[in-house]
Amino acid sequence: MAEFTIDDKDLTSLEGKVVIVTGGSSGIGLATVELLLSLGASVVCGDVQAPQKDLGGTYTFIKTDVSIWRDLVALFNNTKKIYGRIDHVFANAGVGPRA
Repeated sequence: MAEFTIDDKDLTSLEGKVVIVTGGSSGIGLATVELLLSLGASVVCGDVQAPQKDLGGTYTFIKTDVSIWRDLVALFNNTKKIYGRIDHVFANAGVGPRA
């Protein structure tokens, strides 16, 4: 069986990077935001609701519905305006069919 290991030193390369996380207000997205902040990244969370706790660090919340194109464009444009660049994107938000 194949094995894949991520060493701690591999994660330190995120220090000082600007990362957009969609769906970062809860669940796996929130855990990812917290990890990125702990590694020194500047994180922009795009979600329909803000997280229910203060995250500290270099964190910005931008209300974003990923099913609406203009919201996504605004997320990227505002991130670039605030931080001057975007280094990584973690596309965590999901869009399902309406019931």
